[in-house]
Amino acid sequence: MKMRERTTPGRLPIFICLAVLVSAVASLAQSGSGKSSSVGQVLFVLASSIEAPVMDSAPVSTVLYSVSPTKNLVSGVVVLQGSSFAGAQNWTPNGVRSINEVGRYLIVEYPYDVPCCVIFIPEDAPAAFEPVRVVPDGMSGLNCGLSSVRGGESEACSLWELIPFISPELLAQGKIGSTTLNSVCKRQGQAPSVVTDRWADYKTIIFEGVTPRGAPQCYLSSENGVIEKYLIGRPAITITAMPTDIPPSTTRRGLTLDAANDRFRVVSIHGNKDLVDHNTDVFVQTVADGRWKRLPALPVRLIGTYPTNMDRMEYRLFDNWLVTSASAALLRANDITEVVVPDVLTVVETGKQWDDLGVEVEPRTAPDVATLPARRITLWNLADGRRIDLAIPQNDSEVVHVFDGHQVLLRIHDKLFFAEIQGSKLADYKLTAFDSAIPQVHWAFYSPR
Repeated sequence: MKMRERTTPGRLPIFICLAVLVSAVASLAQSGSGKSSSVGQVLFVLASSIEAPVMDSAPVSTVLYSVSPTKNLVSGVVVLQGSSFAGAQNWTPNGVRSINEVGRYLIVEYPYDVPCCVIFIPEDAPAAFEPVRVVPDGMSGLNCGLSSVRGGESEACSLWELIPFISPELLAQGKIGSTTLNSVCKRQGQAPSVVTDRWADYKTIIFEGVTPRGAPQCYLSSENGVIEKYLIGRPAITITAMPTDIPPSTTRRGLTLDAANDRFRVVSIHGNKDLVDHNTDVFVQTVADGRWKRLPALPVRLIGTYPTNMDRMEYRLFDNWLVTSASAALLRANDITEVVVPDVLTVVETGKQWDDLGVEVEPRTAPDVATLPARRITLWNLADGRRIDLAIPQNDSEVVHVFDGHQVLLRIHDKLFFAEIQGSKLADYKLTAFDSAIPQVHWAFYSPR
């Protein structure tokens, strides 16, 4: 079986295509995979690296594709060109810091090393992406993908904490400056704008949950029974109350924000003398009533026990559906033995043509599940409690998106499949695309014709 090969982008410096590529949109093929609100729309996918850039690594560009009726990715539009560095003397900031879906936009923050800039990709006109430089000279920018939406989905904002560069002499005197907040916002039909120090945006945080592996995760803190956003040189911003079954503490305690939208907040409580290690205490809050409940996520411990610093418990949030993902190596490193029996998914040939591929589903029984060499993916419905457990022998697999609460786009290495959520199972798997560029695909959306 031979798939169409794509060439690797050249070793070029980071830059943004500033022109509005209207001609590229006109050439994008129509997808035949849509259902529900996707009827009559084009499926787009965004390919980009989610690995931390390393010395002498091949550059990976951020590229926008549409999915053709022939199950290929077509009309690639480069949103952010890849770059590489060969050492301290030739160092160039490179890589993507985060990509998150916010309202009707994908927001790309870059570069990984010293983030300064953001790109808004409008889902209703994907090739009309717009770059904005956020961090001025003399400042450094801090962000891991925190965003907000104001006025429904009409305004999508990327939140940037800016800190002034401080000389070593001032640092020695304990002078560190104070945080400024830049909310970089985009409305349809308007140029991006910047609003300064709109601190209330932290109370409506949007964070889909995916960041480049190895990137700093989104940290919050707690003190005196409240969760807050700690700011250098400024009072902390109170976001919400702590879960009631966590012992109150007057000492600042760390939390990881795993995901958040306008319906739910997902946090992991860091370990201390009252709690066990990070990720064994994962809580979900319903934003509407402020109530918390414990999520029985896999008990993955602190980063010191990870097989590699890039192999961590992963979270993504799509409306009511939270997706968690852990590799087989991560489970072994944490001695995970008590697990729910998953459906094991295997790609199989169903005919004589190259695209005659399907997914075979085999429910497993204990006790062999604990030693199954597979990535474990769980879909949790935070609204009604449903749980769907999957085991995929190909570790390079993920849920790319959940559309309309029932249509799952699943990536298994270089193939994309759609599946339907039926109760607490996935069913009706259909091959959507098979292409050599798909291993870098981690985001998807529908756009009007």
